[in-house]
Amino acid sequence: ADVVKEIFFHYSEFKGDLEALQAGDDVEFTIKDRNGKEVATDVRLLPQGTVIFEDISIEQFEGTVVKVIPKVPTKNQNDPLPGRVSVRIGFADKELPFGEKDTKSKVTLLEGDHIQFNISTDRRDKLERATNIEILPDTFKFTKETREMGVIAAIRDGFGFIKCVDRDARMFFHFSEVLEEGQLHISDEVEFTVVPLCQDMLSAQRNHAVRIKKLPKGTVSFHIQSEQRFVGVVEKEVVATAAKNISPTKGKEKEAEEGVIAYEDCGVKLTVPYHAKDLEGGSHPQVGDKVEFSINEVKRTGQQSAVSIRVLNRNASSAKRLHGFVAALKDNFGFIETANHDQEIFFHYEMCGDLDNLELGDTVEYTLS
Repeated sequence: ADVVKEIFFHYSEFKGDLEALQAGDDVEFTIKDRNGKEVATDVRLLPQGTVIFEDISIEQFEGTVVKVIPKVPTKNQNDPLPGRVSVRIGFADKELPFGEKDTKSKVTLLEGDHIQFNISTDRRDKLERATNIEILPDTFKFTKETREMGVIAAIRDGFGFIKCVDRDARMFFHFSEVLEEGQLHISDEVEFTVVPLCQDMLSAQRNHAVRIKKLPKGTVSFHIQSEQRFVGVVEKEVVATAAKNISPTKGKEKEAEEGVIAYEDCGVKLTVPYHAKDLEGGSHPQVGDKVEFSINEVKRTGQQSAVSIRVLNRNASSAKRLHGFVAALKDNFGFIETANHDQEIFFHYEMCGDLDNLELGDTVEYTLS
């Protein structure tokens, strides 16, 4: 505690329970010269906290990380304080070192990080270093990192996975990389930075999420929906494709073939696909019907589809639409009771646009052919 060096002692010189002695215990001792070498003798245990190597400032300072601690130490790295912080004290700029134990959390530091810290001064050689380092909330304005968004998809013991908005992958993360205190839960919306996961040279390099920040609910969206409403004409109807002998209770095995809407935007003729689930009012448009819709785009792929679709005008050449009630559902066909309850009309599941949600007693509309 008086000079920056270590001194040898033999266990026989310890005056106490040797089995209870641990690294980090505070001790007092006498220095003697033996064979031209200084050694510690009469080593005695002191109450914890008696020996103080450093003084830590009460004042907190703000600064910038100018050098981070390498994740994989280099062969020639002997510096126990390899990190560097730049700070302005008074009218002078100062650079302070820091080590692995000087950060308050295990969240990854990046060059440019805006941080808050105390200054530790070693009593022996007056060496100053930054300690109790914390990342400040506005740090992302100063770093060059690219922030991404996603939602928590899975949580395990100490780690989890994020479903990314901009990547077709689930991103691994460790709980130590969460910036705020408190637990994350499945479906929580988050912001994060993607960096390579440090592995040995023989392993394939993977990415993982660091510096994770929880976001208010409703911030993250995997789609972009146009504010503008478009008007177009149905070019192809949604058709349910059902295999033979598929029961309506197994509707998940059936896929719906998408429909197509033709429209113009700034004089350019375009087409956009649509699905039955995106129809409003429960009315299925037919070929030639005029519809109004918005355009939804998947951020990750750029794929577009029509949503919030509303029928404006029925095609005059379309057959008259009738109403009735589902009276029976069989293996691959059913019967509709007319609105007047005077007849039952046969239909095949291939003619039904929304078989997944069809139940006995449902009110439906249909065309006779």
